[in-house]
Amino acid sequence: MASVTNLTTVDVYEMAAKIGNQFEKMIDKSGMDYVIELMPPVIRALECLEEMTARLECENAEVSELKFTVERLQMEKKLKAEEKLKYEMELEQIEERWKKDAQNQQDLINKLQEENQRLNSIIVQNKINESLHIELVDEQAELQGEIENLKLIIQKQRDELKNLDKNLDEQTSNAEMLESKVRHLFRQNSDCNRKTSQMEKIAQNTIFEKSLLLSQLNERDRFVKMLQEKMKRLEESVGWNSEQQAELERMSVFEYESVVRERDDLIIKVHALQEELHLLKLQRKTTTHLPPPPTTTTMVMMTMLQCRVQSTGSLMRSCSQRGSRSSPA
Repeated sequence: MASVTNLTTVDVYEMAAKIGNQFEKMIDKSGMDYVIELMPPVIRALECLEEMTARLECENAEVSELKFTVERLQMEKKLKAEEKLKYEMELEQIEERWKKDAQNQQDLINKLQEENQRLNSIIVQNKINESLHIELVDEQAELQGEIENLKLIIQKQRDELKNLDKNLDEQTSNAEMLESKVRHLFRQNSDCNRKTSQMEKIAQNTIFEKSLLLSQLNERDRFVKMLQEKMKRLEESVGWNSEQQAELERMSVFEYESVVRERDDLIIKVHALQEELHLLKLQRKTTTHLPPPPTTTTMVMMTMLQCRVQSTGSLMRSCSQRGSRSSPA
């Protein structure tokens, strides 16, 4: 047999079938009287187990779906974090390479400037001829062109760094959005658990009230049987005197009033039970968005209450008829 956490509605149906077979064997062996009072509580317990199993399966499915969503979001968050770390490492490498290139270019510029100063000092000191001066000017022009090219390269590298910073900001915003979604899912999960606990409390209160009502109905049934036996003995008795007849009339009126009150109480309890079941079904529809399945125990309970009301009414009619027959006598 499956454990309680892994119990399904199919297992409950199999258990109900086995219990039904055992009841049939007990009825065949010992008769209906030994098991008639045991059947309603067993049926109610099986139906409660069926409802709890169905709700447990639904909750397990929702929890599994939420866990899968959380794991997927955590995996996405992890991937985003790895991409972010990768981008940061690439950015650091590019910055280091850019700094190194800039330092090399700056060293080259300083070296060229020193060379230029040295050449200028040589020209001033030695007063070289015009041809040497022209060559020096050409060399300076070439050096200036190289400096401009280096400046263009540095500007291009700065633009690349700006683009990398922009991509890094976008990845950071995406990671924050994923974190907010995960928090929202955790809040939804806590709300579902709270609603489930409320429904379990309502079901427990309903079961307790129905058990009390069953005990009261059994007491009323025994009282009705006692009245029927008294009426039967009174019919079979012969030679009443006037005092016995007056005592019987007083007892019949008292019992008649008591039965009327009991019938009214049973009718009120039937209506209250119907309203409670209707409200419970509406609450289940609002929480699960699905119509609840009809339960066999509820139908059995309503049928038993109706039978008790009908038997009470028939007893009232019998008492009134017997009172009318005994009054002329």
